Amino acid sequence: MSVTQAINENVGADALFEMLGRYLSFEMQISQFTLLFKENLDWKIVATFGANNSTFDSESLSPIMASHGSGTKNLRKGAHPFVDQFEYGLQVMHKSTPLAFLFMAGFKQNEDVVGQLDFVTAVTNVIAVAIENKRLFKEQLSQKLFNREVELAAEIQKALVPRRLPQGEKYEMSSIYKPHFAVGGDYYDVVEFPDGKVAFCIADITGKGVSAALLMANFQANFHALVPRRPSLEEIVHEMNAAVHRVTEGDRFITLFIGKYDVETRTLH
Repeated sequence: MSVTQAINENVGADALFEMLGRYLSFEMQISQFTLLFKENLDWKIVATFGANNSTFDSESLSPIMASHGSGTKNLRKGAHPFVDQFEYGLQVMHKSTPLAFLFMAGFKQNEDVVGQLDFVTAVTNVIAVAIENKRLFKEQLSQKLFNREVELAAEIQKALVPRRLPQGEKYEMSSIYKPHFAVGGDYYDVVEFPDGKVAFCIADITGKGVSAALLMANFQANFHALVPRRPSLEEIVHEMNAAVHRVTEGDRFITLFIGKYDVETRTLH
């Protein structure tokens, strides 16, 4: 399979590194090389052949590679024990960000080394940039999925929070709800009773996103199922606590304030 075919067929990064390693060792017959790729701000060995990597150290090599710049150049001897075993270094850049670094030595004798280096440079650049493009695409896709999840959670949350708060002759209620992010875990609700009493709650649900919104929906359902039965507030808290524990198996919690106001006696419990 050719490199371009492998890239078009969306072959994974490990397979592309292996393909590059086989190409360098068998096709180009380079007797010694180590390919580094930058992952999470650190250099990792992803392909190697005939090299001694015992002195490899990402932290001490990073300044050397940074000073090397982009492209293929002769390596300066005496800079590092790991570097001293190689003749040439190739750094692949994406804009100003380093992607890969290829250390090489032992090219075929009596052949055009410059031509070989140009060919190796071209192939390594194609593979490194293809892998970086795959990473950026996955990152972009993950961001889109995350944004959609946030939108969905915000829609669920908006539907759960009361749009209108009750107003009576002896009391008024109002609210301002502004999540710190697009969606938060805060919740409030009010239930009026015919005898003039009002039950209300304010809660903070751990987590963000759809999972917090679904837990909020479960909380609301339990609240509206329990409160009309007119149990004591202590019983409501006990039952809702048990319900939350059943759903989350103890992995999440809800901070809750619940009160009952008696309009006639003007008392708050």
